[in-house]
Amino acid sequence: MGLKRKDLALQFNLAKSSITRIYKRYQNFTTFLNSFLSLRLPMFTKTTGFLAPFFLQFTKEHSQKWLCIPHALHFAFAYGQYNFNFGVCLNRWTIIKFNNFETCWKAYFWVFIVVTIGIPAALVIPILLNTSYYSQNTYWNTFYIDSTFGRENIYMILTPYLTVVTGVNVYMNISSYRKMIKLANSGFSVPDKRFLVISFYVFTVDMFLTALSVANCTILNFQPFIDNLTVLSWIAFCTPFASDVLTFCSPLLTFTMCHSLRVKFIECLPSCLRQVGYRFFVRTSDSYTVSSVSHQVQN
Repeated sequence: MGLKRKDLALQFNLAKSSITRIYKRYQNFTTFLNSFLSLRLPMFTKTTGFLAPFFLQFTKEHSQKWLCIPHALHFAFAYGQYNFNFGVCLNRWTIIKFNNFETCWKAYFWVFIVVTIGIPAALVIPILLNTSYYSQNTYWNTFYIDSTFGRENIYMILTPYLTVVTGVNVYMNISSYRKMIKLANSGFSVPDKRFLVISFYVFTVDMFLTALSVANCTILNFQPFIDNLTVLSWIAFCTPFASDVLTFCSPLLTFTMCHSLRVKFIECLPSCLRQVGYRFFVRTSDSYTVSSVSHQVQN
């Protein structure tokens, strides 16, 4: 009965919570839009390009106080997305490792929401209290956003936090995997492995992005590649895309792992069934679903 309760408990996971879905949609859309306008666009704007006069209005000598808001939001959303991914791993781990833990999640879910929003807000206060501006990348001849607080100080706060969160995620995923293997070898039914697969991909992405943050922190504070502009510029070039990886990770994993979502996708775009690889969207074991949707397409 305890294992059955665990299976039922998985029905209460963060991805299926309506509050979390609304928050995640808002977070993903706002993160992408904010990063595109404040980081991606200047990164692809040449210092002699069409939009260059706009960014030259916000140099260190002519900075505007409001520019610190999108700059702070970029890091706030990064913290928030890491916190959300941590919550996903924590949710899976507690449900797999312990009995009746869904009761605690239902009772204290609001704490998770407050922490997910509150910690990022607190950690980006130094950026808001200073002034942000655009500088020129001499290697690419483009622009990037900077702060009077100092990028090295921003990453000195960001990197330890992400490192700790990622380390805990690694522990929880390994612990969950070992627990599931132990249950399977004992002949017990185990929770759907897709939940663990999602957690694995999430913390893998977190590890990569944490490594990128460590590289930025090391370069900015200890300057190991001070004479190697190629290394410095490529790391600076890749950094804004870290936001995109975090933004698209959750929806892509949900689409890949969620059978019901793929079926809904087919119903919206029935032409997918005519493609050779349509089995990706509908599991082969669900022949009744394929037949049903195919019948709708033919009619």
